[in-house]
Amino acid sequence: MPHYPSTVWSFGMPLGPGGGHDRRINDGREPLRDTAGNGTIIWKAYPKFGGRDTSQANLEAVEKILQEQAQKFGVSHVWITAGAHQTSKVGRPVNGKRPTSYDDLHVTVRMGTAEDVCNLHGHIYIKFQDNDPAKKAIRMMEEKERSIEDGKSPQLWVWGSYPAHYPRSNVTYPKIPWEIKEGSILDKQIEKTERPRKEAAEKAADLASKLFQVQEKARKARDEERKAAELAEKLAREKLVKRQMKNAFFKSKKK
Repeated sequence: MPHYPSTVWSFGMPLGPGGGHDRRINDGREPLRDTAGNGTIIWKAYPKFGGRDTSQANLEAVEKILQEQAQKFGVSHVWITAGAHQTSKVGRPVNGKRPTSYDDLHVTVRMGTAEDVCNLHGHIYIKFQDNDPAKKAIRMMEEKERSIEDGKSPQLWVWGSYPAHYPRSNVTYPKIPWEIKEGSILDKQIEKTERPRKEAAEKAADLASKLFQVQEKARKARDEERKAAELAEKLAREKLVKRQMKNAFFKSKKK
């Protein structure tokens, strides 16, 4: 299985035979959280949302959303490999690393029809209260709410093989590089977080410029002092030479 998405899967398409798990799931570790019920939710990532711990109620709210999607897609197991976050790896690897882009809040999942079978993988986009992952998870994000041009909700790909005679999706996912819609949720969030960083960077650049000017002024002053000292030393040597020549002249006269 490649480390980047392949065949797009959209609701209504049949599930393929799937494939086995990779080492991200079969890592020998016990699940960090395992919720059995109407769709088994298995946390393989530490349950942090937006890089922060979240409440038990919020975990259960996200799990309920995922269980609803699992039932809708015809799968019984969901493995969460990353809690709610706002970046995504896009495209194929460049120099061994896949490019990263801003994205709407989502959890990264694997979905399968059995404990040892994975059929789908991708992103389940979730709408949080006030668009804050520290607050309550409300529902699946609607496609019209996506901040990325041509973004879909969810965005899933086939895991494992997919028979050639199975129908393919006519759904297209965002083109690389991803474009963020002006005025969208993500655009406003980035503006809110990036403005202080930009202002801090501009302030740091201004201070660095002023420091450079002070250092340059001090350097020029040192150069002037060095030149003055060298000139004084030169004049002193010339004066000494003249005195020595004068003394030598008078001595020769006396003889």
